[in-house]
Amino acid sequence: MSTATTYEFVDNLREPGTSRFSMSKIVEWLALPAQSVAAAAGVHRNTLAYSPESPRLQDFVRNLVRVIAAMHALNPNADDAELAYLLKNYPLSDLGYKTAWELLEAGRADDVVGYFESFRPGFVG
Repeated sequence: MSTATTYEFVDNLREPGTSRFSMSKIVEWLALPAQSVAAAAGVHRNTLAYSPESPRLQDFVRNLVRVIAAMHALNPNADDAELAYLLKNYPLSDLGYKTAWELLEAGRADDVVGYFESFRPGFVG
């Protein structure tokens, strides 16, 4: 994402001609099996292909993108692979040493975004 703004990154994840995120682009960016993304979102694996407009699925992806945007704001020079790696693998000490991905699965996107925001200059919490 280092060569793209956060807006461009988010727009690149959109399904062309729609207002929803592309599940194939999300799965590709995460480098995870579609079944893992579906499980994290709490939907059946076929939902990604047959009902990508599912409100539950789109809500999960919106929260995922919020977390990625917060991560990008901290390190605008990070590339896609680095952000995906940190999202899935880096334990967040103040959040019980769980990864951002694990916290997203648990529905704690607000906690993750708040955690990353707390490191930005001028944040008042």
